Amino acid sequence: ATNAAGAKSDNPDKVFSLGITFSLVLLAFFLVGLSRVIAIVGYSGLYIAVTVLLILVTPTLRWMNISSSEVTIELIETKIPRLKLFLLLLVVIFFNLGTGAAWTFMERVGVQLNLQQEQIGTLIGLSTFAGIAGSISVSWLDGRVGRTWPLVGGLIMGGLSSYFIAAGPSVVLFTVGAVTYWASYMFMYPYLIGLACQLDDSGRSSAAVAGTLMLSFAMGPLLAGYISSVYSFEVLAVFCLSICLAAALIVIPLTLSFDREKKMSN
Repeated sequence: ATNAAGAKSDNPDKVFSLGITFSLVLLAFFLVGLSRVIAIVGYSGLYIAVTVLLILVTPTLRWMNISSSEVTIELIETKIPRLKLFLLLLVVIFFNLGTGAAWTFMERVGVQLNLQQEQIGTLIGLSTFAGIAGSISVSWLDGRVGRTWPLVGGLIMGGLSSYFIAAGPSVVLFTVGAVTYWASYMFMYPYLIGLACQLDDSGRSSAAVAGTLMLSFAMGPLLAGYISSVYSFEVLAVFCLSICLAAALIVIPLTLSFDREKKMSN
């Protein structure tokens, strides 16, 4: 429903940027309250809190104004450019494999750098605010510079932050990587979903991209475990950077075509 509603909007990038920003702010407050609920009730309170949250947000689905009949008609009439969708999914997979692999060992690398658990927790907390800044910046840019430069820059930043996390060359660079990690990820998220919405306005492409995001990110830890155990964290860091740079190269012809189409329509 959310993908279909976003795909129908005039500016999907901005819509998803504001939506993700709001969700991150809500999550920050929710996690604070959740810790208190767990302290009072125990871990069973986690399920109660999540259930209450879902009940509270369910009525907002009515605001999206997406009927099943509209979606059914569009599924029949809308044709998806398969090559562009394939390239976009490839970018999503590469980016999430690299970033997901690095995030897996963030705490372990921090411990190897003699950081305390509290310090690592503080870095994770700061990365949440960095993620909010990253997602809201998409709304601020609002297509002023097209999609090519922001996407290439976001992918490169994601690769560098993943490298600094996995390699842990120094406390300073590890800190920079940890903070900029979520900034780059949440910067990329609305752009990738918004780009999928440009392929078709029925929400099918954006749903495919959103699902691929979660699946490929979940595969990152498995890949990271294999590389770090067979080789080393340095090799893992190089892999994370390289695969994100490969995603940046793939996304260029895809976004350039969209930028040209936008200029021609204007």
